[in-house]
Amino acid sequence: MKASDYRRQYEAQLAASSSFTDGLRAAAAPEIDAEDDIPSLLAIAADKTASEDDRQAALEQVHAATFLGQAFDGHRAEYLAALRKLITDDAPALRRLALEWLSAVKDDVAQKALAEGLKNPAKALVSAANALEFLSLDEHSAVTPLARLVLERDKDLETRVAALRTLTADPNAADLFERFMRDKDEFKEVRQISAVGLQKLNENLFQKVAQQIAVDDHDFDDIRATALNGLARSPIAEQLLSNPAVRASAKAIGEKLSSNAFSALLSRIRPGSDA
Repeated sequence: MKASDYRRQYEAQLAASSSFTDGLRAAAAPEIDAEDDIPSLLAIAADKTASEDDRQAALEQVHAATFLGQAFDGHRAEYLAALRKLITDDAPALRRLALEWLSAVKDDVAQKALAEGLKNPAKALVSAANALEFLSLDEHSAVTPLARLVLERDKDLETRVAALRTLTADPNAADLFERFMRDKDEFKEVRQISAVGLQKLNENLFQKVAQQIAVDDHDFDDIRATALNGLARSPIAEQLLSNPAVRASAKAIGEKLSSNAFSALLSRIRPGSDA
């Protein structure tokens, strides 16, 4: 499709008050000619007089074309330059897409902008959760200290969960996961993710904490269930479940929650082995 034809299609759809987005995202979306269509699509994406949906649809079409390989190579620099301009655009969805796609190719400009936003929320271009997710796309990015900073500063669930997921790759985060796993005032989701993180980083410490939580009648049943399920996945599950108090807790919690998640755990406890 020629650029002029593409523009006519675009203008006709706007004139008919039908969304350009629907046209681009429909199953029969036009096949892109890398040489002719991409400059026009990038122009639409950059056009602040167009609707956000139309701009996003055009940008997504260009992004799809990046998988054309050599056919797209002649436009790659233009595409990346367009994304860098969009990271400060007024449209939140365009900022997010631009930062995500730039982060996927380990773009320094995007990484610096994301890091700056995490350090200074007033300069944030996307949510802290998104920023951590995008920075984590590069295993060599300095995201770990930023995740720790956010975790201590931000109190909303989404951000705390994102920070903890980031820190599961930090071999020095076991003590932090232990602290949050034990904290009864913390979000349950945070405690559950912390349990997974601790077991990944320090199995022995996880076993100690999980056994203590499992037999704590003053803790939440679903948190005790998380601890027990983790113990069931331990390499020495049989040994851990030889503790009569742990066995009793497993049976009590399993009956109370009526959860299929306990099937593997309860199958390890031999009938008649109650304390």
